[in-house]
Amino acid sequence: MAGLTPITIYEVYRTEGESTRWASWVLLIALVLEGLLLLLNVDVNLATLLGRDSETVAGYTVPLGPVTVVGPVVMAVTAIILLVRTRGRFTRWLAADIILRAGALIYIVDPSILGQWLGVVLDAGLPELQ
Repeated sequence: MAGLTPITIYEVYRTEGESTRWASWVLLIALVLEGLLLLLNVDVNLATLLGRDSETVAGYTVPLGPVTVVGPVVMAVTAIILLVRTRGRFTRWLAADIILRAGALIYIVDPSILGQWLGVVLDAGLPELQ
């Protein structure tokens, strides 16, 4: 979390386009909320709470699990948007770094769910990169 904070703040400061600006802000909000959830030790399973194992969001089937895993996935998806739509070479490298760190955060929070969420992130990002 500490390593993501300066990168995310720089992304918010640096991005100028409409879609990249909102992606940067969503990234920062997700980071702050994730920090609060982890700090307060919130342990809510969305699958149990909603009574289903998955949810369809923007055409993607997203597996539900611990609420603390949602933040890093949102960060990874918004970083993919930054990676694809940003013109700056340095900003793209930072977006790639955010993707890797978000994956590490998912692994730290719940290693068993990493494969499911990684599939969702790749499904969202690979078509954009082509």
